[in-house]
Amino acid sequence: MRIGLALAPHLIKYPAIEVKYDGNLIDPAQSIEHDETLDLDWTHNGTPHQAKVRIIEWANITGRALLLCDDAGVPVDDGPTPKGADFNYAAYVLWKDMPDYEGQVLLVHMEQEQSVLGALMDAVDTKLAEYFEARRSERRRELVETWKKNQTYPYRGPAETDEEQIERATFDVVATAVRRHIPKGKTQERLTLGLLKDTLQRNPEGVKTLLDQYAGLSTAEDEELQRLLERTPLSRLIRATTHVTDRLDFLSALRHMVFDPEAKGLVKERDNLHKILERESWVFGEQFNMMSSEIGLTKALLQHLRILGRDSNTVTPVTKPDGTQGRLDMMFSVVAKEQDRNRHLVVELKAPHVVASAKEATQIKDYARAIVEDAQFAGTHTVWDFMLVVNDYNDGVRRDINQRGRDRGILDESELDPDSPVSYRVWVRRWSEVLEAADKRLLYYKDGLAHDPSLEDIRRYLKEHHGDVLPPEMFAAD
Repeated sequence: MRIGLALAPHLIKYPAIEVKYDGNLIDPAQSIEHDETLDLDWTHNGTPHQAKVRIIEWANITGRALLLCDDAGVPVDDGPTPKGADFNYAAYVLWKDMPDYEGQVLLVHMEQEQSVLGALMDAVDTKLAEYFEARRSERRRELVETWKKNQTYPYRGPAETDEEQIERATFDVVATAVRRHIPKGKTQERLTLGLLKDTLQRNPEGVKTLLDQYAGLSTAEDEELQRLLERTPLSRLIRATTHVTDRLDFLSALRHMVFDPEAKGLVKERDNLHKILERESWVFGEQFNMMSSEIGLTKALLQHLRILGRDSNTVTPVTKPDGTQGRLDMMFSVVAKEQDRNRHLVVELKAPHVVASAKEATQIKDYARAIVEDAQFAGTHTVWDFMLVVNDYNDGVRRDINQRGRDRGILDESELDPDSPVSYRVWVRRWSEVLEAADKRLLYYKDGLAHDPSLEDIRRYLKEHHGDVLPPEMFAAD
């Protein structure tokens, strides 16, 4: 290979010359995929210099090489292995003064003061980077057109949004980088490209791992792919877009479960809704970074004390005013950045068909008072928000949560006295209010994405993310 690379410029220029090695004719012209010569201009100590770099890409010769030549193309020295692992090529630097610097290229990186050869090598690196970036763009266009012609490209029709354009651009970058590992058969090519698309959409960071395992990338190819993924924010944008789209799909799915007459008859509080919201706690607020599900009040106290960094070995049971031990459906806890106070949220869920009455209102108030009146919370300086979440409530509850001097929705509260160690508020919220608040947090992204989930999208999301806790009837087509 080295003989062929060294002689390539002369043999290509003078095709009448024949060179044989071990009885085999060396004919580099038969292996050329692309051949281009570029001007090199650089300055050293204020003096301008000119040279050329000839880049020959090979169709069936593997590897990369940089050869330092005189202006006639006669090799003088080998340069360091150049970048661009996704290409097989040889780069020939053609400079009339190169013979004067024979054997010095390995010393360039040790120079305290850059020499003219060191400045030339920097110019070569820059020129090669520009060249291969342009060639990658050209190759992407060629490959995409080929895949479209073969009907193996995993996207159909033109991109309709900016996000789709970003996703396709990222796909093209990755697919181009590993094109030599994509099977040539039409069926296998379609399958491989489809798998790559799906992985890129759902787990951009997993693309390199997938390709390492599937294609067996060389070290150089692995490094090049890593460089490509790190250089562009496109995959991160795709992940963020997918994340927001999933949230929008979930909000639509939650509306479907709690409002649709057929769906809410299938959804059970403990078996379904409760388990789903354990995984989707963001719907109540991004700040809830900890959750304990279906816990007794005593365990709620233990968690509270752990967050405060206090000893919890001597905790005694916490009971409701009637002496029984209550249970909290969901508990989210956070140390809020509010001066020296901590903040907790307790969510009491009810099944979609439940219309809250005095019974449910009394239950949530009992929970709240059991905690704030317990002597073990003395000195903890905590604000508690208790929230009863229902589809609807009766007129009695409606009047209770619309009292003069209170924020709308508050059922009960203690004075927010700065000298009081514990204070609380008890809220009653309709699902529509919770969903509207969550929707507003995503409104900017929703408008930008122009995403309006269909019933099919809703079923797909629920099946993919919560199929293990929902009845099969939820996914049945109409």
